[in-house]
Amino acid sequence: MTSSEDSKLRDYIDNWSGRIRGSLLEMAILYQAAYSERIYPYSMKKAFDNKWGGFSPPLPTIYSTINRMKSAKLIETTSEVINSRVQKKVVILDKGWEALELMQKELQNFLSVFEYHEKDLKIPRRKKNEKN
Repeated sequence: MTSSEDSKLRDYIDNWSGRIRGSLLEMAILYQAAYSERIYPYSMKKAFDNKWGGFSPPLPTIYSTINRMKSAKLIETTSEVINSRVQKKVVILDKGWEALELMQKELQNFLSVFEYHEKDLKIPRRKKNEKN
């Protein structure tokens, strides 16, 4: 592969990975809002850092995702004063519960394809001198 082709492949994989991470981030935010008594964007960031390590999204990405989810009426934020500081608490709404259930179902269905064929799933390796 030429360097231009390598670059295009890397860009493609980066975009693909970003879409997966974005979808999982939305699901993780709904999950955090659903099962935590008090969850704030910053505490979500800390939880994601602990679970995902280097794959954890930056705080601005979490905030922008929360804003998109608020627009879709999946969650809402309420202000709460803690130690003289205003914190935005994330709360899941009925539509968010519905979305979380559907996301879990879709993810299980998607992953089940790979589980079912796991032992048969062999990605063939192309020989170096083979071309399309």
